[in-house]
Amino acid sequence: MQPNSIMTSAEDDFWASADPDSSLFNWKFPDPPHTRAFLSEAVHTGAEPVTYASHDLDDGAWQFLGDSMADGAKPILSCLHHPIDKDPSLNELADLPLGWWAERVKPGDPWARRQHQPERTSK
Repeated sequence: MQPNSIMTSAEDDFWASADPDSSLFNWKFPDPPHTRAFLSEAVHTGAEPVTYASHDLDDGAWQFLGDSMADGAKPILSCLHHPIDKDPSLNELADLPLGWWAERVKPGDPWARRQHQPERTSK
């Protein structure tokens, strides 16, 4: 490393994996830390806590939304480890299976888990 040089994301992750305050230090999820996660803007900015999470069956991506859900706005694309760094209680969802979702009233409350129902197709 050179003084004042810009670190790459791989270097950032390397150092974060040695930082006990980082989710990468003791990664709980079976999915890699750079798995796609979609956040509502309110969750991304910290205006709302995560009260809804989904582990999508079709592509394995995660969704983390707050009470206002997405409000019709486009989701923010993130790596899975970023929302977990901001809210370590999301580690409780590490075993959420593909095709399931969970919700809670507020941080600290237990997660209620449910399986997504298959979409109905009309004939």
